[in-house]
Amino acid sequence: MNEQKSLLTHLSETFDRYRAERRATAQEQLSSRHSGWLRALLPTPGNVLFTLLVVAGLLWASSVGALPLRAPAAAGTSTGTIAYQGRLADADGNPITNTVNMIFRLYDVATGGMPLWEEQWTGSNGVKVSDGLFNVMLGSLTPIPQSVITGHDSLFLGITVGTDDEMTPRVQLGTVPFAVQALTVPDGSVTTAKIADGAVTSAKHTISTYHADDNTFVRVQGLVPEMTISQFQFDNVPAGEVVVIATLTGGIETGASNRGAVWIEVNGVRPDTVPTHILLYEAQLTLHGRLQNFPGGRLTVFIKALTEIPESNIKFGAENGDHRFGRRVTVVAGL
Repeated sequence: MNEQKSLLTHLSETFDRYRAERRATAQEQLSSRHSGWLRALLPTPGNVLFTLLVVAGLLWASSVGALPLRAPAAAGTSTGTIAYQGRLADADGNPITNTVNMIFRLYDVATGGMPLWEEQWTGSNGVKVSDGLFNVMLGSLTPIPQSVITGHDSLFLGITVGTDDEMTPRVQLGTVPFAVQALTVPDGSVTTAKIADGAVTSAKHTISTYHADDNTFVRVQGLVPEMTISQFQFDNVPAGEVVVIATLTGGIETGASNRGAVWIEVNGVRPDTVPTHILLYEAQLTLHGRLQNFPGGRLTVFIKALTEIPESNIKFGAENGDHRFGRRVTVVAGL
């Protein structure tokens, strides 16, 4: 505001000097036509006053934000990724260990319909399958547009292996894609009028919460030193302390052993471990841990398990994909 006053004062003083000079000039005799044209081109008091009013109006509009001084940034398309784990076996049921070409498609119907999105994992990007198990991050090669997720109550994943037809039935995805949708807020959608007074404080404005589900069925059989049950990835997580809570359902087959352990791993840190001997035929576990001094950015959460004797036969989730027996991870970051 001081700079605006100084500018107006300077313009006013200039106008006063100009008016005094005009009075002195009016007393002289101008004999040449050139002098007459020059005098006509000089600004009149009305023009100067109009200019002052325009400048003052622009300065006021800029100060209150009514006049944008920068062009708005172009809005981008929000995208996300979905972690998916599956199992491949040959016609005799033997687990495959190889690198295979696979195509993944998202549909909004269980059968038929046109794919909403497609990603090809072929050639150098082929899927590595080890002992029948594979993990892919859907959307890492071909980003999943936000429009694919928005407006669809259910999404189904179709998988094609090599030159075979698409596998049936399609896999109905849980809340993972919709967790991605929850993490993307269009620019300008949260305005001051939508935030209650005192609702956001300096101590809480960086806290973020994330949720993701995995409803796939996984079996750990025999002597397995380490195996990934689920993998979740979250991007743009704020720095600070991170708390991770994982709930999962597991069980053992009748007559089998269940000696081993289940744990979560957050960016290489193993904060919580539960022995699998607490599993009965069906049991729900809760794992939780804390990661301090997280630098911010990408956060990866693993749910892993191991067995200690060859007689082990542990299962996680339901073979029919029932979400009630799946695994859910909740992350609270920026504490």
